[in-house]
Amino acid sequence: MTRVPRRTALAVAVLAPVLASVLSPAPAGAEPAATTTVGAVTLTAGDTKLTGTEITTLTVRVRLANPDGVTPVPGQYGDSPVDVQCPCLEIGTAGARPVTPTARNSRFVPLTLVSGTPQDGVWEGTTKLGAASAGIWRPRSIFTADLHTRPEDDPRFGRLVFPVVTPGLVESASLNVHGANWPVLTLAAPKTPKAWQPFVLKGTVKLSGPGAPARRLLLTVAGGQCNEAIAGVGYLLRPATTSSTGAWTASTRLRSDEWCLEYGRDAAGQPVARATVLDRAPVRAAVTAAPAKRSVAAGTNVAVNGRAWPANPQGVVLQRRVGKAWRVVNRARTGGSGTYSVTATPPGKGTYTYRVATSTIADLHVKAAIGKAFTITGR
Repeated sequence: MTRVPRRTALAVAVLAPVLASVLSPAPAGAEPAATTTVGAVTLTAGDTKLTGTEITTLTVRVRLANPDGVTPVPGQYGDSPVDVQCPCLEIGTAGARPVTPTARNSRFVPLTLVSGTPQDGVWEGTTKLGAASAGIWRPRSIFTADLHTRPEDDPRFGRLVFPVVTPGLVESASLNVHGANWPVLTLAAPKTPKAWQPFVLKGTVKLSGPGAPARRLLLTVAGGQCNEAIAGVGYLLRPATTSSTGAWTASTRLRSDEWCLEYGRDAAGQPVARATVLDRAPVRAAVTAAPAKRSVAAGTNVAVNGRAWPANPQGVVLQRRVGKAWRVVNRARTGGSGTYSVTATPPGKGTYTYRVATSTIADLHVKAAIGKAFTITGR
């Protein structure tokens, strides 16, 4: 898969149906659409002095006006693995670097109308901040159905569109967040397990100042090019909680070339902090196959069930031997645990030899696997 350059964490990939209505030129003779204007912006938080594992909610309020009405528009953006409803305001810290390299000091906050009308109303959204979020937070850019830009001259970005900076937006509001003893996240790439065994991830979370363990901290373990959820390829694995010593562990049968550890996710999937590790160790896949029946009337469908390890996003192929060659006769997708079901159909009378195979996944460094051959007799 070709990776889309991140450029910034604020890129917005508007869904295709919306592109047809939002980005298409107006019909000939139609009046030009009214432009949305951005009014007062406020940033408030329940607590601006955070320490250790404390989390607070940051609330964004923006006044938007448009004679034709501000139209909600679905999109996928930045680090979020989920589709959201915009308008959205990007906020982030300015000037100094984050207090820790794992801090995610940029958010793209989805907004909903809380007062007024779509023609002139106040829109609100929230995100989460922790001690690692220390810095001066300001608006950066805004995205609405009409306030956006698209790099038409760069085919690498395809259907991606980007938010814009309106006059006075950056200076319109600020919030100074102080942090101390923030959690320091660590994780290591899992050792390559034997076939059918899970990938086990481990690490620790300690506080930056005293080095004390961050106890009972809820974490999220993710994989699949976590920093590029803009391309829709990230996936959520499972939560984990640190022990009294700050240690944590998680296991999965999925394979990833990048593992991520996060804490403080907001409703749109954006964390307070994220640590990542690349995994380039080669893995040789394995696959099983078992036909439901060994002998059926010619032309009868037979379910072939099995499991692929690790779970293969490209699925499996069913092959039938024809002479000295193997011919693909069917395909099936695998579930999250690697299970699949594919149909074999003996075309006539006689005994036919089948096998199930997986493909090489170069991006994940997974080598192909071929299962044991089996026969089905048509009568």
